[in-house]
Amino acid sequence: MKESDISFNQSGISLNWEIKLISFLFIFCCFQPYIGLSFLPSDTQPFATLFGIFLIFLLRSKYDLLPGPAIFLLVILGFALVSILFSFFGLYEDKDLILMIRSFWGYLTAPVIFIAFYRMLKVIDHKMITSILKLILLILFLGYILNIFYLSEIIQFFVNRAIYEDASGVADVARGLTSFYPEQSRISEQLGIMFFALFLLDKLNLRIILILLFGAFLSFAGQFYVVLIEILIAYLISRFLISVSRSSLSELLRMFSFLFFGFIIFLYIFLNPFVVSSITDFLIDLGLPSRGLEAVSTVLVYGTSGFSSDEGLIVKLSGPIASLATLIENPLNFEMGTVFDNDQLRISISETHFLIERFIFGNDKLVFFDFVYSSLGTVIIDFGIYGLILSSFFLLFLSKNSLKASLESNEIKYLVCFFFLLFCFFIKIPLANPSLWALSALLYYYCLNMRSKSVKDD
Repeated sequence: MKESDISFNQSGISLNWEIKLISFLFIFCCFQPYIGLSFLPSDTQPFATLFGIFLIFLLRSKYDLLPGPAIFLLVILGFALVSILFSFFGLYEDKDLILMIRSFWGYLTAPVIFIAFYRMLKVIDHKMITSILKLILLILFLGYILNIFYLSEIIQFFVNRAIYEDASGVADVARGLTSFYPEQSRISEQLGIMFFALFLLDKLNLRIILILLFGAFLSFAGQFYVVLIEILIAYLISRFLISVSRSSLSELLRMFSFLFFGFIIFLYIFLNPFVVSSITDFLIDLGLPSRGLEAVSTVLVYGTSGFSSDEGLIVKLSGPIASLATLIENPLNFEMGTVFDNDQLRISISETHFLIERFIFGNDKLVFFDFVYSSLGTVIIDFGIYGLILSSFFLLFLSKNSLKASLESNEIKYLVCFFFLLFCFFIKIPLANPSLWALSALLYYYCLNMRSKSVKDD
């Protein structure tokens, strides 16, 4: 679907300077959530949510109904409010005020960003989003220049908990440059989200893709490979689902045969320790980030058990593991901020958590976490089976519309974007990150527009 197919200003709201300015700031803070005031006690800054609240009031209309997935996000926000009331009445132990505020802010962010972004898409020229994403890329490389010329202290005014390395020689820096991000791994995550935003906007081209790859590569973080693998898996799953939905029985048999023998060849060639180590050493000699390459080669040779001593990686996967442990041990949990109450969580789910860890990684000791960096994982841990039900409904809403839009438009991008988001919702990215909810709203909006356009064409 080309940009000319999108109808703008559907609600008839006049685009005065206030709406244009707030929209600009809102979009920028959504896709660059780490730039703000460095003294605030959070990596993810609150400004996207604040501008989103302003935008909702500016775009308010009694005829503007809420998008379907936002209903489930609002219910989750309601759970957070009820949990706060329970704590006030002494049903829960008192928590640190700052941690309670941080936890509630995450629940506020999801519906505010989704609703504000969805409504904004109806009235603004979508070229503004493309321009802002390009501006963020420019700022990324400006930050790299500051790193290289020993001016990283400037970044400290805008970014909380930033990690600064000696950047006298990029090849000598263990994990690469940080730019305006709290740590190197965040760069690849955000650029992956921006990739799909530009994909949905039909603004991807070879030049933009190379810029995104180069920007992520300079972080020299293992997350660079994680994001690439997530995109590849999302594409393969999407292609498989679309092929299954449209293929005859004979075509399905041929496809399964091709996949089976391809998998056998993959196991024979690429799981050979000598082949893997040789390829890894060759790529490292070319200057590619060693941390990520070594992690990939470890998985290929030893499987997940190769990470039994890598506590950092186990903590990054704490969201899905802790969610499953919570559903097994304490499915009726109902307390916002459980993910911040490390002692209570350790007591309630540590035994099951360790069993899952040992099954996946084969580690001999429990590796627990200080914070759960997982969006929907946080919801499930805080609200148990209730959080699982609402998260499932939200994902079903997005998946149903993504599949229908891809089938009706013959464009796979909607479904690939959904599966990439599915990874992001559970691995590494916190609930308060507005980029996830902005991309979700963008996906939902374009799916609905594609489907409505298909109906009109019929």
